[in-house]
Amino acid sequence: MISGMQYMGLSALSFSLMAALVKLGRGDIPEQEMILFRSLFIIAVTIPILLRNKIPIFGNRKGLLILRGLFGYIAMSCYFWTLGELPVADAIVIQYISPIFTVLFAWMFLKEEAKGGIWLAALLCMVGVVLIAKPEGEGSLLVAAIGLIGAVLAGAAYVTVRALRESDNAYTIVFYFPLVSLPFSIIASIKSSHFHIPSTLNSWGILLGICLTSYLGQIFLTKGLEKESASRAILVNYTTVAFGLVFGLLMFDALPDLRSLFGILLILVGISWVSFRK
Repeated sequence: MISGMQYMGLSALSFSLMAALVKLGRGDIPEQEMILFRSLFIIAVTIPILLRNKIPIFGNRKGLLILRGLFGYIAMSCYFWTLGELPVADAIVIQYISPIFTVLFAWMFLKEEAKGGIWLAALLCMVGVVLIAKPEGEGSLLVAAIGLIGAVLAGAAYVTVRALRESDNAYTIVFYFPLVSLPFSIIASIKSSHFHIPSTLNSWGILLGICLTSYLGQIFLTKGLEKESASRAILVNYTTVAFGLVFGLLMFDALPDLRSLFGILLILVGISWVSFRK
C-alpha cells in the first residue's frame, strides 16, 4: 500500500514537470488559458470516475469544497503569472513558502500539533529551497507580493483538503478545484487581449502535458493529505524543486552547481526527519 508520504512524493514529481511545461509554453499560451484547458480536462476525466463509483459529485461540505476550489484557483493563477514575470527560481521560492502557512493554518484551525521537529525540518527545507533556487531579487515588489499571496492561499487550500478528509471523497475534492476554476478562467481568458486557440501541435502537446501532470499531481496530493497530517505531508512538496533541477537539465540544459546539490541534501535530510519521526 502506498503511504501518505509516498503519495506526496509522487505529487511533487508531477507538479515539478507541470511547472517545467508551464515555463516552456508561457510565451505562446496565456496562463489563464492553461488553467481553462486544465479545468476542462480534469472535469472530463473526473466525472466518469465519480459516476462509475457512485461518489456524490457535489459532495457533503459544499461551502468548504467551494472554498478549497477558490483558494486553489487564485493560488495557481498567481503561481503561473509569477512564472512569466519573474525568473523561475524566484517564482518557485515564493510559491514554496506555502508549507509554512500550511503548518500555521493547520495548527490554528485544525488543532494539529506542530512539534519542534517539524519546525526544524521546515527550516532545513526552506534553506535548501533557497540554495537551489538562488533568487536574484529581480522584478517589482508588486510581482513578489502577488507570488506571496499565491503561497498563502496554496497553504490555505492544503489545509481545507485536510479538513475535508472525513466528509468527502478524494475525487470529489479534486473535482471542485476545476469546477470553481472554470468560470473564472473563462471570463479572464475572454477579457484578455492575448486570448487565442492554440494552432500548433507543439502548443497542444504542452497543454495536454500540463493537464495530465496537474491532474495526477492533484490526485496524489489529495490522497497524501488524507493519510498524513498537513504539517508532515506538505513538507514533501519541497522535493518539487529538486525534481525541477532534473527537468531543468533535460529540458533547458540547466546544470546544478554545488550550492544546488547542497540544497537538495538539506531537503532530503528534512524530508527524512519528517518521514521517520512519528
